[in-house]
Amino acid sequence: MTRQSVSVDYAIQQGNFLLAQGNTAGAQQIYSQILKQFPDLQAPRTGLKSIFNEQVNEVSSHGITQSLKAIQQHSYYKHAALKGWAYALVVDHHYINSNFQKNQISKPSKNRQFDENALTSGHDPAVYFQIIKQIKDLRERFTYLNQLTREQTHSVLADSFATTPDEDLEAETQQIFSDKAINVVILGAGLSGLALANMLKNTFEDKINILVLENRVDAPHFKKPYTRQWLSNIPITFLLGVMDKELTDVLASLGTNGYIGAHINIFETLMLLSCKRLGVKFLFRKSGDISFLKDVPLDIVFDATGNRFRQVTLDSFPNKQIVTKNAEISVSRELAKGYAGFGITPEPCQDIEQIDLLAADNLLVPSYNQEPIKTAMIKITGIPISLKDALFSSIQHSNYDNRFYLWPGTLQHEINQALLIVNLTPSEFEVLQEYIQAPISLAVFMDHFSDWEILDKRFLEMLQRLARDVPREFQVKLEPPFLYEPYMLGYPQKWERIYGAPLIRIGDSIYNGHVKCGNGIGSHLPQIRYIHDALLNGQLFCQ
Repeated sequence: MTRQSVSVDYAIQQGNFLLAQGNTAGAQQIYSQILKQFPDLQAPRTGLKSIFNEQVNEVSSHGITQSLKAIQQHSYYKHAALKGWAYALVVDHHYINSNFQKNQISKPSKNRQFDENALTSGHDPAVYFQIIKQIKDLRERFTYLNQLTREQTHSVLADSFATTPDEDLEAETQQIFSDKAINVVILGAGLSGLALANMLKNTFEDKINILVLENRVDAPHFKKPYTRQWLSNIPITFLLGVMDKELTDVLASLGTNGYIGAHINIFETLMLLSCKRLGVKFLFRKSGDISFLKDVPLDIVFDATGNRFRQVTLDSFPNKQIVTKNAEISVSRELAKGYAGFGITPEPCQDIEQIDLLAADNLLVPSYNQEPIKTAMIKITGIPISLKDALFSSIQHSNYDNRFYLWPGTLQHEINQALLIVNLTPSEFEVLQEYIQAPISLAVFMDHFSDWEILDKRFLEMLQRLARDVPREFQVKLEPPFLYEPYMLGYPQKWERIYGAPLIRIGDSIYNGHVKCGNGIGSHLPQIRYIHDALLNGQLFCQ
């Protein structure tokens, strides 16, 4: 036990003693100071939540104002975003190319048709967690969770107003909010939006009203299923003591070495069910118009849409408003040694002395040769962990330009998988994005794809090897190719406003992380937790 840990333990004990003596102000101050330095600790946050539940009967608008100031001063994103930019420039520079272009029009999917009448009711959200608890075998539990993400039920796909007549919808959504609680709207029901909703509702309970809006829908009131079957790398400490315990218990059972490990779509589905269990309200509709809330006493609107709501890009500005800057940051090719376990080597890397930027207002876009950074990648998921060592050996012998990145996952060994990320050239990206618009099994791809001459020989041989060696019971899939086009939208000096309420960006609406260095949701979650703590402290210090 270190001297530091002893002093922290002593401080917590001191806070607990003051709380037991009725000195809530003193205890609160101690807990808050500890959390500033050690945000992963559960005990001080538990103490603050206890004080809030016992002392706060009515929310304070002044407390919300103080919280907004604290959030605005927390510029975590500056260091976090730089990590991904540096990786792209140092490790992946061979694959940076300004010629990458996304298809603007997607073909309609032939794989699934939505039929509202085919949906069953499903279970009450609380029942799902009871069922999961009862499944003791880890493989069976993991199988059930994967099935849950595909479940065609109202519980998993429907919003809170699926039975509300259209003519009553606006009035019923407005009735969610009141003058006696913090009124919050969250735009986007992805990872960041769900995480924030879960944290806030878990702590503030009936003292907060939350409406989550999502426009990625199959039909009015029915969202698209979560499909990103991507391994995660999220420390469980980011969630413990702040998210619903029913949720964190399940996630903790899946991962190892302090990580949850679960697929992103499992994490999202469980958070959705947990939020519904806690009382968060959802509205799923294609329109992004929220004018029906203009007369609601909103306190905060959070943008968790990944910069799709009020989108800001370089194209948003006239050329004369775009200026060049640079961030003085020296990074050597030795950076690659931190990723050696994933097949990355220093030899193809380059040293950098600075990162060139294109800037307009509060938008920063890293550039390479005077053009915004763009790299294209494809993920191959569901690879049996038993093949990891052989794949790694193969990659080491042919990864002369760091095309391949093999990640071993952090699930428990019985259910663990490997993930292969492959850098693409512009011609590969163009062809593959046309062909793969939804996850496709490796077997189907190998049987039907025909433009083999477009693919790099090493990539083709890797696909052939996987097709040959993967046992039939495993579902290896190719995910749709994607672009990494990094940006950062720093918090402005004055918050954007929407119908009088401050609009606060979270998650990818601030910056998008690089999948290979874990600076996406792994950095966004601590910030989302910080927002939770800021709102909690704001209410406590203003009573």
